[in-house]
Amino acid sequence: MMNAVGGSPGGTAPDKAWDAAKLVYGRAQDIAYHTDSILWDIASIVWSANVVLLALVFQGSSGHTVPWFALVVSPIAMVLTLFVARVCSVARATKEVAYPMCREIEKQFPSEFRPHTKIHERYPKGMGRHWVNGITTLLLAAWMYTLIAALCPLLCRK
Repeated sequence: MMNAVGGSPGGTAPDKAWDAAKLVYGRAQDIAYHTDSILWDIASIVWSANVVLLALVFQGSSGHTVPWFALVVSPIAMVLTLFVARVCSVARATKEVAYPMCREIEKQFPSEFRPHTKIHERYPKGMGRHWVNGITTLLLAAWMYTLIAALCPLLCRK
């Protein structure tokens, strides 16, 4: 009879250690995948909202009037954009614990059953972080331009 993690109930110390390793491996994997999923969900929602808001601001701006909507929305959008970068940075700490833990446990597996090790060897390091930083910079620049353009009629009056 097998228990929930695949070992025999009341088994030997090596069996219990193996059962514990499989349990820890599964939890670490779940944590890492969940963290990745949440990060990209947050990023896609906030970045999409940024694009929609930028479109609304540019559509609503007219020649000589002060675009109050842009004055209000720009700082909020900048904070939300920085929030995505910050959340990604903080969550990276979780992944930097979980994924190496998976790779360490995988050393006990036959080589064909080491997905985290294979991904770690092939996936370019820091690629996601570079994309997050690039998109954050692009959106911040767009919002800074929008804010300056909205402030100019107020500050540049003759």
